[in-house]
Amino acid sequence: MPTGPVTPMIPNVQHFEAAMAGWAPTRDTCLVVGSQASAATQETAATLASELVTEGWMHVPPPIVEQRKGPADIALTVAPVPEVTHTEGYRLHVADGLHATGVDETGLFYATRTLLQTLRTQQGRYSGIITDWPVHGYRGVMLDIGRKYFTPAWIEQFIRNMSYVKLNELQLHIAENTGFRIQSDTHPEVVSKRHLTKAQVREILATARRYHVDVVPSVDTPSHAKQLLATHPEWQLKLTNGRILPDKVDYSIPAAREFVKDILGEMCDLFEASSRFQLGSDEFFPYPWENGPVTPQSAPQLVAYAHEVGGTTIYDGFHAYLNELGDVVRAKGKIAAVWNDDINPDNQALPLNKSTEIYIWIRWNQTKPTATDYVDAGYPVLNANGDYLYFIVNTDGSCCTQHPDPKKSPQGIYDRWTPRTFMGAAGGAGDHILPESKPMLGAQVEIWCDNPKVLDETEIAEKFVPWMRTFAQQVWGSPKIAPTYDAGFLEISDAVGDAPADAIRQRPWQ
Repeated sequence: MPTGPVTPMIPNVQHFEAAMAGWAPTRDTCLVVGSQASAATQETAATLASELVTEGWMHVPPPIVEQRKGPADIALTVAPVPEVTHTEGYRLHVADGLHATGVDETGLFYATRTLLQTLRTQQGRYSGIITDWPVHGYRGVMLDIGRKYFTPAWIEQFIRNMSYVKLNELQLHIAENTGFRIQSDTHPEVVSKRHLTKAQVREILATARRYHVDVVPSVDTPSHAKQLLATHPEWQLKLTNGRILPDKVDYSIPAAREFVKDILGEMCDLFEASSRFQLGSDEFFPYPWENGPVTPQSAPQLVAYAHEVGGTTIYDGFHAYLNELGDVVRAKGKIAAVWNDDINPDNQALPLNKSTEIYIWIRWNQTKPTATDYVDAGYPVLNANGDYLYFIVNTDGSCCTQHPDPKKSPQGIYDRWTPRTFMGAAGGAGDHILPESKPMLGAQVEIWCDNPKVLDETEIAEKFVPWMRTFAQQVWGSPKIAPTYDAGFLEISDAVGDAPADAIRQRPWQ
């Protein structure tokens, strides 16, 4: 049975204890942060103060003070929470005022998200004792800005909606065959006409920091690189039959590798505070049922490169290339991450660096490694299940609605998927459940803009709402209030609603 409150909440909390004492904001409310409050605590207090106005609970922001004034106050504190070990955990309780305690700054911020949801669904009142924490540390969304341009304001609102349901990682897929969407000073020739300037990116990152979302850049190579290579045909992969693959980098060419590393280094500097960098690596080699095009016979230069760097097979050279890129981002203080397609954990000649995070979206067939195989080989893994977690803007938009597919839909995420449910194998071979004893990072749901003109950004935001909220419930790992998607979750979602408006910028009280 759920241990959380009956009141609608996304995600539900881990533990709720009813209590007689209640609290409501009044005109006398102050936000108490103490004399030693960090800048992050002060920022959380300022954000909450403004949101209490935009939500309609107060006419002007409550003052932020160091010492308690009265029973209408909210005390915001970073301190240990009994029985909570996860750093993002928190506690809310009423004792002569409302007390919000976070294990760390993010936990404190999440306490304010729970408070705002509760005030909204309980007509401005809070009661009970909530103790809450996530089961999984990485709770992410990938946004394909390479294929489709999204405005800065849209991305910032998306970040606020993510944080409202306690999602904490936004991966921006910058580079694709049809676009490179962020200003580059080292290689301006690769940038699409419609793109984000560096100043706009910095504004987005400032919003993300305030809402405790880590923005992860992604530049996908050696495949999906048509835009990158459009003005550099000399680095496109050429096969022995004379065929040129304009979307694939010939990484056997030193200048091509330096070109990619230039771009990675520049993006690392722009996304200075980001914890990781996604290097791509997907869909370079043929699918198992294909005859080519990239094979040892058709691309012998890639085999020669593998021998040059100390390997024996074409896959050794592939690993070496990714390790070289990984060294660039690691030198910038970031974790390297890749898609799993052709990463072989049993490779003993030139294995992928074991610190590299592997985002597992596909298992092409039963001969390919499972999530368990990657974990047992010592790799950190993340679930990006291509059966369940792929929101695809396709030709008719059908994959983004109440889709009949029992997996690729909000219903599938809520009713059938768990963060430990990885793809069994492509083609309907079932699921692979990673045992509870095996460590994992968390999970990520993807927005792929395969046909970017089918939906505008407003339509994507609206259609993605049920995906985001069902995913947030599942990846947080708390008991569900509604047993199934159709039996109550939609009502919960409607009651919780979107994140409060950007109070800091709007300042409606002025």
